[in-house]
Amino acid sequence: MRNFLENIKNKINYWMQGRYGYDELNSALAIAFLVLWIISLITKSSVFYYVGLIGLGYSLYRSLSRDHLKRSNERLWFLKKVEQIKKLPKQWKQRWEQRKTHKFYRCKECGVTIRVPKGKGQIEITCPKCGNKFIERT
Repeated sequence: MRNFLENIKNKINYWMQGRYGYDELNSALAIAFLVLWIISLITKSSVFYYVGLIGLGYSLYRSLSRDHLKRSNERLWFLKKVEQIKKLPKQWKQRWEQRKTHKFYRCKECGVTIRVPKGKGQIEITCPKCGNKFIERT
């Protein structure tokens, strides 16, 4: 029996050579499927189940894919979005702590957040990233 299992393991390893495999995005898709499956059980709605199943299918497609560059770019995009989401609570906390002394504006050109001191009246704000200038009251 042990020899039989070793044989199957070797065949699977040989078949998976050159394929992308499993990464963080595949894990997230699998977890999303489980969550949507549980929601579908609770709500008795098959929509959640099928949406989760599509995600699980995409996860399987990604792990069996041979296009390493495309899968790596998808993984990097996913990790970048996860980092942005992880930073949000810290940013909200900093804004809350600085709400009495500073005002925050968003550049209309590039979307970067700019912090300026309160109580300066009407000032011209220059975006440090793109150089866009706009006038706001602090």
